Amino acid sequence: MNLLRACTLVLLSAATAQMLAEETVVFQPGCLAKIYVCGKYSDNYELKQTKFKDDVPEWPIKVLPDAPVEVLKLKELPVVEATPLAKIWGKNKAVPSRLVESKADVLRGANFYAVEFEGYLQATVAGIHTIGIVSDDPIEVFVEGKSILKSDISVSPIEGPSKNGDDKLWPGNELEDQPALVASVTASQGSFSVSPNKWYHVIILAKQRWYPATRANYYENVFTTDLNRGAVFRATLTTPDMKSGPLLLQLPVVK
Repeated sequence: MNLLRACTLVLLSAATAQMLAEETVVFQPGCLAKIYVCGKYSDNYELKQTKFKDDVPEWPIKVLPDAPVEVLKLKELPVVEATPLAKIWGKNKAVPSRLVESKADVLRGANFYAVEFEGYLQATVAGIHTIGIVSDDPIEVFVEGKSILKSDISVSPIEGPSKNGDDKLWPGNELEDQPALVASVTASQGSFSVSPNKWYHVIILAKQRWYPATRANYYENVFTTDLNRGAVFRATLTTPDMKSGPLLLQLPVVK
């Protein structure tokens, strides 16, 4: 390489670096959702009181696959509530809610999966901020790479409130009056100290197990198994002045 060309390349590199430095990075509401499929039963596996086992090797999820099967860009963190009973009872095979809806249908047949939500949070005031997560399965939250919240508690999919004592049965003709039958969920919190006007990298790792529900006949007693609720997920942020609201994450965009 001659000296003139070498000098030209150096000048071009310097110009490129200056141009990149002058680009403005802005943040817009949203987060990434990285989906990992971690285990499957056969497509015909359903929840049944008589055959469900809570000690399957895929659960609890201990190690994630090397790469996600799909990455979604969401406008905000999802809020996932229990599946309304009106969408479950009397159906041939109910489809309980998932944490996210895959565009590529990668969760078909998956009984164990994880979603890693990623985004940035800007604090407007200094002090201790608290992230709270409501979930029915294991959860962990990282801020700037440090774990601030971890819960390994998981509600068994066949558990739920019962109408008839330990049998966990509900009279079919009373289901219409119930908005949802929710198994126990856990509310976990983790706190971290922030400086104002600084962006903090946040990751929420949510592990889930999922099964289709069996048929619930409206005119018969049904097990809570038949009313499988699917995922439950809510994320909140509490500021030093004790104001609480949804956790709003953002993503950087280069302009």
